[in-house]
Amino acid sequence: MDHKFVMGWGGGPYYTGPRPPYLAALDVLARSLGLILPALIGLLALIILGLVGGAIAAAVTPIVGPLGATAVAAFFDLLGEAVQVLVVYVTAFEVSSVISGGMADLRRAWQLTTSNASSVAPVALVLGLFDALLAFAHFPGTFLLVGLANVVAFIAAGFLANGTVPGIGRTLSWYADYFSLDGVSALILLVVSLLSLIPILDLLTIPYGAALAVAMVRRTP
Repeated sequence: MDHKFVMGWGGGPYYTGPRPPYLAALDVLARSLGLILPALIGLLALIILGLVGGAIAAAVTPIVGPLGATAVAAFFDLLGEAVQVLVVYVTAFEVSSVISGGMADLRRAWQLTTSNASSVAPVALVLGLFDALLAFAHFPGTFLLVGLANVVAFIAAGFLANGTVPGIGRTLSWYADYFSLDGVSALILLVVSLLSLIPILDLLTIPYGAALAVAMVRRTP
């Protein structure tokens, strides 16, 4: 069996042989449990946002009524989604470092994320507004739709961690095309994206999803 290695983003080797991305992602997670740390920090931030948002909504309800309270809650949903997107990007940069033979360096990953704010912000804004609008409208199935939409964040983070910025439209078209290359990995990423919204479970699904997205991007020509 021919095992092919090439030089990836960051200067390290990555595997392009028959081992599929969904298994390669498990290898990455097993090699560095420190990848869980960004998700843990994100979970704590979301809990705080939830408490603060709930308290403010309750306080303003007598003044602005239920509609105003709903608007406040929707705004905090936007902030929460932005936190979720940031965590995915930070984790993706950590994954890239691990794949390249380095360590999961949270500080460096955060610096890379913030230095690429012009690429990260549009994804966070679009997904955050999508979440907020659905929440404000009390749209049925909001959790499901937001979870599925978050696959954009994983893929976009996977691209950026590999040194490219395809844009949201190109990201979606790439993901649709990827099903013909490796439908199993593509479908697993979609499920993981949904599960990444579940507290506690997200401590595993976010790092695994980020590792899977990075591996999927690196597999394509």
